Amino acid sequence: KRVGGTWDGSNQNAGSALSDLPTWVIAESKPGSDDIFVAVITNAGQLHAMRWNGATNSWGDQIQTTALPATKDNQCVDVAFERDSGEAFLIWGDSNKNLVYRRFTTSWQSESNAYANMADLAYWVTAAYDPRSTSDNFAVGMSLNNGNYEFAAWNGSWVTRPAAIASLDKTQRGIDVAFETNTGRAMFAFVTLASSTQMTWRTWGSSGGFSGTSTQAGTSGNINFMQLRADPNSNDIMALYSDANDDLFNRKWSGSSWSAIGTALEATLSVSISREPFMFAWHIKVYPKSVSESVTPTDSPARGWSGARSQIETSTLTE
Repeated sequence: KRVGGTWDGSNQNAGSALSDLPTWVIAESKPGSDDIFVAVITNAGQLHAMRWNGATNSWGDQIQTTALPATKDNQCVDVAFERDSGEAFLIWGDSNKNLVYRRFTTSWQSESNAYANMADLAYWVTAAYDPRSTSDNFAVGMSLNNGNYEFAAWNGSWVTRPAAIASLDKTQRGIDVAFETNTGRAMFAFVTLASSTQMTWRTWGSSGGFSGTSTQAGTSGNINFMQLRADPNSNDIMALYSDANDDLFNRKWSGSSWSAIGTALEATLSVSISREPFMFAWHIKVYPKSVSESVTPTDSPARGWSGARSQIETSTLTE
């Protein structure tokens, strides 16, 4: 771990021993806090979760879920937050075709079904929360074993899902979701069976619900993995996606429209069919509002960032 800007001299165990070797690890920072929630799927097909207490610099609240994850081979779990309450949600597809969640208030609450008896197992689960301080909304995208996408959201209770949409390949995470910073609107981006070389998208808002789908002009090879990252200082969202030709493309959402597809950022990805060998982050410089305040500019990560009383410059970093 890293404390006070310094790496510890040796590796340390995070929590107590797991049921087996980890196959997936997801870590999400709690907004407005130094806490971090971690979910782990193991090779034994078990799901664990734990919390890093940023106040005491210690691990705790470790659990193993009763409902088994749908698979150990794909990321069928994610973590989201109610921004206003600060409560964390562990969300996963289980082995009985349910989307299950467990809420952390001051301790872990009981397991409950968000959506029961879905058409198949949720093999990929991705979640994002509304970063506005007065909101408790979050959105969830799923890719099912039957080859369909499902779209879900929470606004204090789970909302009715729209009709499923056929995906291109269930073995790849061809869907992601992110929230605009200021509007409360969630953006889903995904690749469909019907338009396998183009990016398709839809939105969700607590008042308007799910929009219809739109497919962007401009083609690549068949799209494999989709990734969205929201700019914490605007309603911009960056989309990165790889295709079957080992190309990496990007588009940027302006808050109202997507940019045109450009030249590939990379034409020789190391692997593109079974892995996601790319990442995007917003580079944020945080400055004090008042010039009389003597504060050194710092770098802050985009995800989980809470930026009250700051002015920010943003630039992009891609590899």
